[in-house]
Amino acid sequence: MALIDLIFDMNPWWRDRQSINQDKHIRTFEASKIKWRPPLLKIPLNEDALHIIKGPRQVGKTTLIKLFIKNLLADDKVSEKDIFFLSIDAAKTVDEVLEVILYYFKTIKTSNRRYLFLDEASFHPKWPRGIKVLIDMGFDRNTTYVVTGSSALDLKRSSEKLPGRRGKGCDFVLLPLSFRQFLSIIYPQIKLVPINYISEILEKKEADFFDFRMYKTELEGALHAYLKTGGFPAWIDAHLKGESDEHLLMTFRAIIEGDMARLKKTISFLMHIALPILKHIGTPVDWKKLAVETGMGSHHTAHDYINILSDSYILYFLQALDINKNLPKLRKGKKIYPFDPIISTILLTYHPYLRIEDSELIEAVVGGHLLRKSQFITTGLSSISGLFYWHSKAGKEVDFVFLDQKGLQSIEVKYQNHVTLRDSITMIRHFNNGLLLSKKDFEVGPNVLMLPISWFLAMI
Repeated sequence: MALIDLIFDMNPWWRDRQSINQDKHIRTFEASKIKWRPPLLKIPLNEDALHIIKGPRQVGKTTLIKLFIKNLLADDKVSEKDIFFLSIDAAKTVDEVLEVILYYFKTIKTSNRRYLFLDEASFHPKWPRGIKVLIDMGFDRNTTYVVTGSSALDLKRSSEKLPGRRGKGCDFVLLPLSFRQFLSIIYPQIKLVPINYISEILEKKEADFFDFRMYKTELEGALHAYLKTGGFPAWIDAHLKGESDEHLLMTFRAIIEGDMARLKKTISFLMHIALPILKHIGTPVDWKKLAVETGMGSHHTAHDYINILSDSYILYFLQALDINKNLPKLRKGKKIYPFDPIISTILLTYHPYLRIEDSELIEAVVGGHLLRKSQFITTGLSSISGLFYWHSKAGKEVDFVFLDQKGLQSIEVKYQNHVTLRDSITMIRHFNNGLLLSKKDFEVGPNVLMLPISWFLAMI
């Protein structure tokens, strides 16, 4: 069937305004126990703009679009034909995308604002060429475009081809739920004050943690649950319903493999690269060693695969900090982590005999949450700025060093029993501050704070 015929099925509200309620994404959302409404639903749609929303597959980008559409259809001032949705992965070429959108603009005459939602643009990296033609023809006036995709790198390169043509458009990223967001769903009665900057935590006094102590049991339980579900809505919903997540794991794995195949990458390499990633969580590894362990041959190939997975928000990697320059040491080994607990579970399907310790998974979660504070996260996770690990010539190491408005903040993860402030000596000696994240212990000291990991994650 031609794409121009498919758009009528993709936009059933043109025939019946109420048909949005029968959309499979809306029905799944309504049947879900969590009904997560991302903050991105507040993106203004009343301006001439081309917004780009990035994020991993299965995180809910299409559901977000359908919620946008449902909200618009609830407004009597918006005509159902003012709203256009197109799943770009259904198109064979960019020219076909352009043809269909031009057909819509020229056929549907209106003086109202138009809302164009273009889903999964990553399938056609040359999509900006079609948008550029539309904008140059004047189809940006009184029009809001929302484009989604799962590859931050593809979308970044694509958006760079539209200089001066995005109006008031911005880049956004839809990520799996953070622990704090997860907590708000399973314990909506718990209201804990968030922080804006990591350095704020060290300024807190013991009395500021009264509520955290009060909800200590709930926070610990929520963290254990989060390690099983991660922040992907479908997994959280399955957990709350007591359902198996086996089909979700296989579906997500198939999607990742499909994306790699679309990029002409060897699927077997994905299986091979999963092994050292799982084996070396929290341990520096260089690209050459990764290439040898995976049989890829070239360290450039290994780097390329990690970059692709990082720009798809599946993995992230940290570089060593040059403490004298506040810059990464490019030749040092990289620490590679799964971005979300569920990613590690998916990678384990390739190597089910392996076991990831909770301490390793916790370290990955802490790093992933620190990344959410990075202003560059919309560009993907292969170009991280402001988050490092530190290793001295004497063999001393700090898990994370975060650069915020007050300088370098050092963070050490000790997911074990009986942690003391003495474990922060390296941080104090080299950074003059330290945030020591423990399993359960809490203590305030000079320029150092030891607090349970669940408390920390609930704040950021």
